[in-house]
Amino acid sequence: QRLTPMLHKAQITGLALTTKGDLLSIGWDDTLNYTTDVSANRDAIRPNATKLSSQPLGLASSADGSVAFAACYKGIAIFSNGKHANDHNLPFPSTCVAYLESKKLVAVGGQDSKVHVYNFNGSALIETKVLTHSGPITSVAFSPNGEFLAATDTARKVVPYAVDRDFALAADKEWTFHTARVNCVAWAPNSRHLATGSLDTNIIVWDITQSGEHPLIVKGAHAVSPINQVAWLDEKTLISAGQDSVVKYWQFNKL
Repeated sequence: QRLTPMLHKAQITGLALTTKGDLLSIGWDDTLNYTTDVSANRDAIRPNATKLSSQPLGLASSADGSVAFAACYKGIAIFSNGKHANDHNLPFPSTCVAYLESKKLVAVGGQDSKVHVYNFNGSALIETKVLTHSGPITSVAFSPNGEFLAATDTARKVVPYAVDRDFALAADKEWTFHTARVNCVAWAPNSRHLATGSLDTNIIVWDITQSGEHPLIVKGAHAVSPINQVAWLDEKTLISAGQDSVVKYWQFNKL
């Protein structure tokens, strides 16, 4: 069911749904919206909008939405309990962000072809690690169990890192089965499988416990269309959204 009226006046680039049922959203109207109890008010939503200092490309939040981070062109906007609390300026344009609430870690992908990992002390970000890629970062995601960070880039790579091993590589071989820019990544609830979508129109499902084996590839998942986003409903059900304006459901019975 559609939300009305429209949340943003331009392209939406990030969504986060909290355990309270509140929806956070960012868009190219340069705003972050908090919409409370979105399912109960979907026919007459009244978002609380905050203007951002630059264009946002990524969004991450704590489970309850009390802390949120918007990855913007000029830096990271930090929100606390729905209010803009701080800005962390960056010397590079950020493209995506992920938050590991259990360890207070924030991963920020950049146009500088690096993943920057920060500790969040409740008000500010302190950089602790920089992970270098061969192309600009397109998406980052922590596994639900907090053991892994996955990052994708424009150079076709999907790279899993082991969080507790100082972000050492967690795969036995390079994951370069995509033939074009990788756009998105999502972890299954079991923290074992992760899915990626690409400009090559393919979805790939990877198994972190068999990282040296050939992954499961869904070729032409969206016909002649880049895949913009993927998300897991459960350990065997995946949703994908494509540039073709289609949302698809996938059932992987053999995972």
